Amino acid sequence: MALVKCVECGNEVSDKATACPKCGAPPSPPASTASPAGAVQSGTVPASSAPKRRSPFVTVGRFFLWAFILGGAWLIYRLALPGRSVEALVRGPQTIVDERVQLHEGDARGYGFSLPSARKVDVQVSANPKDINVWLMTESQWGTYQKVHGNLTGGRFEYMQGLSRAKILSWSGTDVLPQGSWRIVVERPREAVLFGDATNANVKIVGY
Repeated sequence: MALVKCVECGNEVSDKATACPKCGAPPSPPASTASPAGAVQSGTVPASSAPKRRSPFVTVGRFFLWAFILGGAWLIYRLALPGRSVEALVRGPQTIVDERVQLHEGDARGYGFSLPSARKVDVQVSANPKDINVWLMTESQWGTYQKVHGNLTGGRFEYMQGLSRAKILSWSGTDVLPQGSWRIVVERPREAVLFGDATNANVKIVGY
């Protein structure tokens, strides 16, 4: 038991008493149960003050986005090169002509191919044991060539100089051809009068 002062008259009263014996005032209310200053109270942290989780820098969505951007940039760069098309890029290099033929003196073979759009082509030719001529022509030039080739006196014909060569054993060249129909001609020039020596020739055209 302890003594406390009455809030009305100041008389000392037992803390167990129901009223002050001097003035009849009720006892003072019990001290506050609030936590002392500096005490830590348990409880949940408000959602607004909780630390936020940082999203990872590399995600699946970001990966595919960057792949799409870089792929588009690569496609634009490749299309900027001469003779490139979307179809050629997707399909990759394509063998257009790949032939092996034996030619006697005065013989010629023409191999036709068509290009739906401008395209870069690589011509590779080899011959053994004798040299040959290689002419790249349009279909109309090929028609003129056929007319003059059989003449003993010869004749004039036209061809694309960039991918044509005379008297070669091995040669390769690259150029961009426009859309259209083309003809690659391999020819064994006539050198002997009575006897015609044969030679083997390989001709290959790859489109890019």
